Amino acid sequence: MARLLHQAAARGITPDTTGRLLAAVPVAESAPAVSPQTRSDQAGLVEPLSERELEVLQLIAEGHSNRSMSDLLGLSIKTVDGHRTSLMSKLGLHDRTEVVKYALHRQLIDL
Repeated sequence: MARLLHQAAARGITPDTTGRLLAAVPVAESAPAVSPQTRSDQAGLVEPLSERELEVLQLIAEGHSNRSMSDLLGLSIKTVDGHRTSLMSKLGLHDRTEVVKYALHRQLIDL
């Protein structure tokens, strides 16, 4: 079920409903694991993304808000925002859409 919700979120299908349903899925089921091959695709980055930044990146791609990510990861909103800012800086990008496009193209995330 979680996989289908991720696919719906990636396609922009009823984002409010999809986001609420994904928020109800336990984190272990919700966030697809980042494969070792995915980590190797970071080779071109000046500074590789941390495991937490990859988790935040995955959740951004799924359409989660900072509050939703905060709840799912058990972190403060300020901490989530710090991870988001850091990963965007490492990628040299300025908005969530650019980040998701880049991450999908480089296979940094799975949807």
